[in-house]
Amino acid sequence: MKSLLTKKYVVIFVGIFIILGGAGVFIWQMNRTSPPDYASVEFSYYEEATTLIEETPPTYEEPPDTTPPPLEMPRIIATTMEEQAANLQKLAMVWGFTKYTHPVFLTGERCWDTELFELIPIVRFANPDDVNDFLYSWYIGLGDDGFDNVRSIARGNTQPLVCVEWRTDELFLGNLAAVFSRFNGTWVTGRSRAPVMFDQMGTAIFSNQGIYPLMDASSDRYRLLGLFRLWNAMKYYFPYINLIDDCWNELLFEHIIIMLEGDDTHSYQLTLASLASRLHDPHIRFSFTPWMFDRMFGPYVPPLRLTEAEGQLVVVGDGVGTEIGWLLPLTYESTVEPGDVVLSVNGVDINEIIAEMLQYVSYPNRDKALFYLATYHAILRQHSFNEKMQLDVLRNGSLITVEIETVTRNHSVDAFLSNLPPPGPAHAILENNIGLINPSNVQERGIAYIMANLADTDGLIVDLRQYPALFPIVHQLATYLVETHQPFSMATGPSQNIPGVFYENVLHSGGGRTMWNRHTDAFFYENNVVILMNERSFSRPEFAILSLRNGANVTVMGTNSMGSNGDVRNLPLPGGNSMSFSSLGIFAADGGQTQRIGIEPDIRVERTIAGIRNGKDELMEAAIEFLLGGM
Repeated sequence: MKSLLTKKYVVIFVGIFIILGGAGVFIWQMNRTSPPDYASVEFSYYEEATTLIEETPPTYEEPPDTTPPPLEMPRIIATTMEEQAANLQKLAMVWGFTKYTHPVFLTGERCWDTELFELIPIVRFANPDDVNDFLYSWYIGLGDDGFDNVRSIARGNTQPLVCVEWRTDELFLGNLAAVFSRFNGTWVTGRSRAPVMFDQMGTAIFSNQGIYPLMDASSDRYRLLGLFRLWNAMKYYFPYINLIDDCWNELLFEHIIIMLEGDDTHSYQLTLASLASRLHDPHIRFSFTPWMFDRMFGPYVPPLRLTEAEGQLVVVGDGVGTEIGWLLPLTYESTVEPGDVVLSVNGVDINEIIAEMLQYVSYPNRDKALFYLATYHAILRQHSFNEKMQLDVLRNGSLITVEIETVTRNHSVDAFLSNLPPPGPAHAILENNIGLINPSNVQERGIAYIMANLADTDGLIVDLRQYPALFPIVHQLATYLVETHQPFSMATGPSQNIPGVFYENVLHSGGGRTMWNRHTDAFFYENNVVILMNERSFSRPEFAILSLRNGANVTVMGTNSMGSNGDVRNLPLPGGNSMSFSSLGIFAADGGQTQRIGIEPDIRVERTIAGIRNGKDELMEAAIEFLLGGM
């Protein structure tokens, strides 16, 4: 009897289990067939991200599973690529603003990348009329945004660089516009887990961004993450976003389509490089660019230094007798000469190659594009190592064809191609008692010693076509060349509370001792001074020129500087990549623009093909002539 009762209870228990299990399956199926409500649902991915943050502060590392989990799709409504791109454009804008302002992201409570992974497939295919309501529900589901706790933030002297009207446009955002219109700033003090932090100089630091080195380059989610991250970081933290030629919002739409059309690493990199090229900031370099061009044009290059002169691509010299001489084949012969104008490579017009390369590099403007490309990227390339490269060149007015051996492009070759020969000692006294300073060789505390040695010269040349070895030269040398303490630049840095706003700060130099020069024997150099400048005057040299040209006896000679100034920072990108960019704005003391256009010389001296052919430093010769009273 007892055995029968036991069996009876077992049967009843099993029956109840089956009934409950069936109900559970039914509920699970119902949930699978309905799009999730972001206002009430918490994804397990959030818990994974939060756990990850707690275990490895302050940097976001690879998620436990680098492939985002499958997300159930709503009924597909957005069928055309244009509709999908418009949906994703709105998502990128809302996600980016939220990423940099909402406390759940600024404190690291939730992972901003995970949120985007969840949102992309739903928003992409949603009915365009439903996107606003969906994004509103998602945003509200994040919790209190804290906007009501910040009534106003003192802005002082600021530059609002980005358009904010979209955030309050009800036609564009629906109910979310009223939510965003409450934004006056953020006030989160602990940013160790935030998507952007700030160093002591106030520059933006993006070290908490995941790099996902093993990402699947065919995944739309990862591809769009890279695009959206770059676009938003530059929108809010690039100090010259208002100086670009194109509408940044429209470029986003355009590049979403390009990104969705690709499915491999190469197309992913090309799309990022294409977008960044439109910022026209020569500080922008991708870690993958040399290899990207290796794939496109070949990794084998001739050991030739090139430059721009009279609008042409001109040979300056080759690698014989230089630091890469050991890399040259034993059969290498110098078949090209300084002053040769390159017209074609293996039968391909050089202008076609240049035009294709320029789509993926961030050059300042058309006038400097060829010089920038010739100096910082290997233009002459081929895929074949076993065959000599054939060049059509113009030499002394005659068209000739030459063949030249190539070497495998590497870091040493890149350095040779982009740098001039060593300039010589830190200082020297030339004929006619003219002093010369080579800033690239000036060491710590060297300016006081150098100026003491050059005090009795009849004129001074400072060659700022070179990159100064030390930053303090900007202020140290100014104590000798600029008689009074005066403003030389206006710098701008990003607001830590209001993305897209930059604070202004006027910088001074000259007039005796500074924090970088505590020598009590500093004196004012009363004779004429010439500063040499051209497109090689790039970044720190430009900053130094702004400081030194305030001197009453200082004359700047040459051509416009490159036009790229400001502290360089890196943005990590998915795929194990990174991109450098200008993070601080540098302007003339009156706020005048120098980015992209460069600093204007007082006396213009252009290089010529004839001067290159004859091995002349035409700018140095002109400076000496000026100091001797001949100009």
